[in-house]
Amino acid sequence: MLEEKLISEDFEVVTTGDTARALELAIELRSDVVVLDIDMPGLPTFEVARVLRSESPETRVVFLSAYVRDDYIEQALAVEAAGYLCKCEPLDDICAAIKSAAAGSVCYSRGILNRIVVDGSRARLAELPDTKPSLATSHDHDVTLHVAEGHSERGVRLPGLTSARSSPSRIRRSSPRWRRP
Repeated sequence: MLEEKLISEDFEVVTTGDTARALELAIELRSDVVVLDIDMPGLPTFEVARVLRSESPETRVVFLSAYVRDDYIEQALAVEAAGYLCKCEPLDDICAAIKSAAAGSVCYSRGILNRIVVDGSRARLAELPDTKPSLATSHDHDVTLHVAEGHSERGVRLPGLTSARSSPSRIRRSSPRWRRP
């Protein structure tokens, strides 16, 4: 789908199934933009981006992933990628972002871009507030899942639950934004 959409937007698209071949083609063809799926087989995608940066500095690298993981985003920033897009984004947005990268702009998914901080000449990912998930018990986890499924907090009846009123307070204690001073 992405390939067809890019072709319809007047991109010349060359595809390959592994990162080593993608690297060879990008250098050989002097590509404007290379879109690397984080999970492509072959060489590690971030290593490919490093080599591409040194061998073909004019080529812009955009990572595409189903995962929004901090360690991936930090590596993308470290190799000065032009972008990191989540596959969950609408296809039109992904195409627009790739087009933007080709024009020299930076294109990160909105949720990621909101967390990028520029310190001098270096970009980094801002820390998320610590949510202390280790404070939650397995019982808290079960109750949270039950509530997430749309059941009322008052109607929660799980094994080991002594009262329906104990669950909300336990959930609140394990969540920092609900903590009482």
